[in-house]
Amino acid sequence: MGKLLTAGVLAAALAAASAGAAGAKELLFSIIGAPKHVMNAVMFPQWTKGIEDATGGKVKLKILLKSVAPPPRLYDATTQGVTDSAVIMNAFIQRRAPLVQISMLPFLFADAEAHAVALWRTQRKFFDKAKTREYADVQLLGFTSGMGGQICSLKQPIQSLDYMRKLKLWSLPGGAAKTLSALNVAVVPGPAVRMYPIVSKGTVDGWASLPVMDAYTFNILDVTKSCTLLEGGLGQATFSIMMNKDTWNGLTRTEQQQIMSASGEKLARTSRHWQALSSKQRADFVKAGKQVVDAPPDFLAALRRAARPQHDQWIAMANGKGIDGKAAYDYFVEQARTAHK
Repeated sequence: MGKLLTAGVLAAALAAASAGAAGAKELLFSIIGAPKHVMNAVMFPQWTKGIEDATGGKVKLKILLKSVAPPPRLYDATTQGVTDSAVIMNAFIQRRAPLVQISMLPFLFADAEAHAVALWRTQRKFFDKAKTREYADVQLLGFTSGMGGQICSLKQPIQSLDYMRKLKLWSLPGGAAKTLSALNVAVVPGPAVRMYPIVSKGTVDGWASLPVMDAYTFNILDVTKSCTLLEGGLGQATFSIMMNKDTWNGLTRTEQQQIMSASGEKLARTSRHWQALSSKQRADFVKAGKQVVDAPPDFLAALRRAARPQHDQWIAMANGKGIDGKAAYDYFVEQARTAHK
C-alpha cells in the first residue's frame, strides 16, 4: 500500500497529540479536494463545531489542510490509522459499499440536502440490516451530497446523441460514466480533483456528471463554453464520512453518542450549503457569457433509457444482500424528493 502519511500530516498529528495531552481529545480529519471547496470551508467546519459543542469541548476534529492520501485511498488511510477520520467519494468504494451506490445512480437527484438525508435514512432503515454491513471496519458518521451532474462542452452545447458520440468526455467514475459508455460515447473517468489538466489542455471535448458550478470549483471556467441541463442529473457525487474503529472505541460511550447526535442527519443537512452555492454560481456562469440550455426531450429520454439497467441491477444486487431491494429503492427515491422539507 505504501506510505500514506506525509511530513505535513505527521506534523499535524504531533500537534494534535500535544493538544490532546493538554485536555481535549483532538482527532485528525482528512479532507478531499481543495481547502476552499464548500465541503471543507463551510460544511465540515459546521459539523465539527457541532461535535465540539455536543461533547462540551472534550472532542475536537482538526480539519487538515490537505488530504492524507490520494482520493481513492482515503478509506484505507482511515482503517490503517493514518488519520482518525476522513471523507471519501462513494464511487471509490463501489466494491466495499455497493448498497450506498444508489445515491450515485443517474436521474434520481432533486436537492442536495434531501439527497444526503435520504441516503442516511435509507442506510439506517435498510442497509444496516443487510447480511454483511458495508462499513463494518470503520465507524460511519454520515453522508454528504453534491449536485446533480450535467453535461458541459468546450465547444457548442451538447444536445443530441449524434453530436455527443463525436466527442470525448471526462466523467466521474460510476453511474454517469456507465451511462455514457452504454451510448457509445468515449469517456475518460477519474476523480474530480484530477480533472483540471485533462480538461484545461483540451484532452477531452467536455465534461459530464458534475454541476455547472464546478467550472469554478475546478478552475475550468475559461475553457468551458456551455452546459446542458439534465433533469434529475446524470448522477451526482456523494460522500461517506467515517472514523477509524480504534479511535472510535477509544472514546467513551457518552462521547460516541454525543458525536452521533451532531452527525448522521445533521451532517447530511449541511449539504444545503452546496445547493445554495450551486445556484449562485450557475447564475454567475451565465453572466460570464456562457450558455446554459435544457436538454431536448428526446436526448434526455435516450440518456434515461441508457441508465435504467443500472437501477434494475442495483435492486437485484440489494435483494442478494438480504434486503428488499425494491422497497429500499422506492424509499430512497421518495426521501430524496421530500427530505428537504
